[in-house]
Amino acid sequence: MSSFKLAFRNLGRRKSRNILTIIGIMIGIAALVAIVSLTLGLSAHIDNQFKNLGVDVLVYPVSGRIPTSADDTIESIPGVYAVAPRINFVMTAVEKNFSVPFYAIAPGAEAKIGFLKPLLGGLNMGVNQTVLGFSLAQKLEVGINDNVTFRVSYPLPTEFNLTVVGILQKSEEIISFTDSFGFVNIEYAETMTDVSSGYSVILVKCWSSEFSSFVAYQIQSKILDVSAVSQSQIKGVIDSVRGTIDFFLFVAVGLALIVGCLGTANTMAVAVLERKREIGIMKATGAKNRDIMRIFILESMLLGLIGGGLGLAIGYLAGWAVKWYVDNALWFVQFISGYAPVYEWWVWPLGLGVAIIISLIAGVYPAWRASRLKPVETLRYE
Repeated sequence: MSSFKLAFRNLGRRKSRNILTIIGIMIGIAALVAIVSLTLGLSAHIDNQFKNLGVDVLVYPVSGRIPTSADDTIESIPGVYAVAPRINFVMTAVEKNFSVPFYAIAPGAEAKIGFLKPLLGGLNMGVNQTVLGFSLAQKLEVGINDNVTFRVSYPLPTEFNLTVVGILQKSEEIISFTDSFGFVNIEYAETMTDVSSGYSVILVKCWSSEFSSFVAYQIQSKILDVSAVSQSQIKGVIDSVRGTIDFFLFVAVGLALIVGCLGTANTMAVAVLERKREIGIMKATGAKNRDIMRIFILESMLLGLIGGGLGLAIGYLAGWAVKWYVDNALWFVQFISGYAPVYEWWVWPLGLGVAIIISLIAGVYPAWRASRLKPVETLRYE
């Protein structure tokens, strides 16, 4: 009988112990495949979001507000394509009785930036007109051309009956939480908020994202008490946080693989003790040390192969299960929803290779011990 057939037959002799060993390997490989695919998917999703974001530089005040002259200053900087100032304030939806965050915006500049994407209608707003974020429109139960009454408390309690002229697409951008926001034209917002005191934030789009670091530096040097953050800086912060999370996740995977390795080593060590007499008979009938060692190594590799194969399947399903959970349960994590795990071709041989290697490492010492047993001693073993 060949060594492979003998090794395969031996796995079925102590099914419970071998199944537990396979499960240990399977969990480690499933975690490895799922985390690698989810990390690749999240990285691709973030890169794609930044390409579609439209905003190359984000300008916000260090204290107070940004001077109203800042947009002209920024437009004069070489490499700047569009400048979109915003003023944030809060109004109350009278009928539904809840607070709604608003931005006073310049529709023409916002259209150039491309940050706000209309689903219905457009961004052009006149007097007593508004554009609503996707979730806000649903919460208010309104559509295009419907009227909504809002109340502002400052400087004087005043109610405004606004006509909905646009509803935005559901947002999935990384720094966009505009689904619950309302928007009005900055030119007609004087009665709703203090426009003259300055801007809350300014979005800047460059002719090319390569200019973003230069433009950010120029803004900070020309305008006092503001901070200008380029797209590359924002992405760097996100990558840093993601890298830290990835590190701890892979440490957890490493521990799971070590547990699987120790489980395989324990199974093979016990198998050697239980099969001393069998080993003695094999040696007495002509089996050499390398034959005994080959059988036990093949057994451990088969455990890794089976556990690794099952782990690949479980890891694949786990990746899509996490995606479903993020999309349906974690509704508040807007910038993550919509991404999918990425299974590169090398993920499969990586997972299977790791499973076989850790099983091989775990089985070498027990196999060596089995090959060194003396026939006379093993035949006396009961």
